[in-house]
Amino acid sequence: MRAYVSWGVWGPARVLRCLVDESMTRTTKPGAVVSADVRLFAAPGAVCPPGSLVTLPDGRRGYATGSVNHDGGGLPTPDHVEIAVAVGSVLGVPFGETVTVLTRTVTGRDGYGNDVYGSAETEVEACAVRILSSTESRDKGADKVVDSIEVIMPPASSVTAADRLRVRGVVYAVDGRPEPLTDPMTGADPGLRVIAKRTTG
Repeated sequence: MRAYVSWGVWGPARVLRCLVDESMTRTTKPGAVVSADVRLFAAPGAVCPPGSLVTLPDGRRGYATGSVNHDGGGLPTPDHVEIAVAVGSVLGVPFGETVTVLTRTVTGRDGYGNDVYGSAETEVEACAVRILSSTESRDKGADKVVDSIEVIMPPASSVTAADRLRVRGVVYAVDGRPEPLTDPMTGADPGLRVIAKRTTG
């Protein structure tokens, strides 16, 4: 823990022995930056001002949002300091859905020695899907519809600009380079942001 001193200034790192409780964790809604409020229970006299930088045992980082001294009056609840910390959540998207990544792979060669391609399928669970836009235009006498979606995948997901996604039974082409997301305030790592498009007509 590094105690808050002033805007952009924190004290030296020190170890704060405490109990980490996530039983009452609150998370943000699907599709938004995933974060959680975690409670720490430390010994009486522990000081952790609001704004202090906190690193949990599992490596997640966050900011202290407040602390309260509790006088339990002895057993069964001993005196302690309760500290609230906003951190990145390991819970992922609570109501996410499964998306299939279609990766182009070489499956063999034809009679002329040319590569023959196929698709390897990888299912990725706990994804947040959001419709970005759906536009219609007329091109050479035919109606063309372009649908764009945003998919937030777990941090360990592997997707490239050459891949395709099957979302709710419909195949989309990945548009651009997928980029990892990081919340600059809490250090939350909600995952990989992928934009995909589908053109019909």
